[in-house]
Amino acid sequence: MDLHMNKLTSRNPATFRNCMTTFLVLFVFHVSLASPQQDKWLELGKGQVSKVSSSAFIPLDAGKGTVCALRFQQVGAGLEIDEMTVRFSNSQSMHIALPVAIKLGGSDYSPSVHLPGNRRNVRGLEIVYRLMDADQPTPTVSVSGNLLPGQPYCPK
Repeated sequence: MDLHMNKLTSRNPATFRNCMTTFLVLFVFHVSLASPQQDKWLELGKGQVSKVSSSAFIPLDAGKGTVCALRFQQVGAGLEIDEMTVRFSNSQSMHIALPVAIKLGGSDYSPSVHLPGNRRNVRGLEIVYRLMDADQPTPTVSVSGNLLPGQPYCPK
């Protein structure tokens, strides 16, 4: 094998180098496309929470796709989400008591909240929350759904 490689490289090193470069580019391009597990998040809706209440219903666009997980982002006063009830487009609902409250503040997204079972369309979300700083503007909570393409079930 080494003898054959030496013959190839000694005859025309530029051709060998071009072939290897082409192979490397194609390999890197293939690897970057071959990651179907990559997360794809899409905003499903947003709603403003009240300073005088401790729960709010956020309507979501169920027509945007079926989801496996939700995440949150907030603008305005910080808040903590203690529990939520997810309302699906088939009129079923799922109560989720969070083991640790989701703390929202700043521009970062919250950790994902996975929805067990099949992928489903979500039409709304009822959250139970606490405001962290009532002197700040009334918070707006945006909800995004994870649209993992090509997977009928949510990964565990």
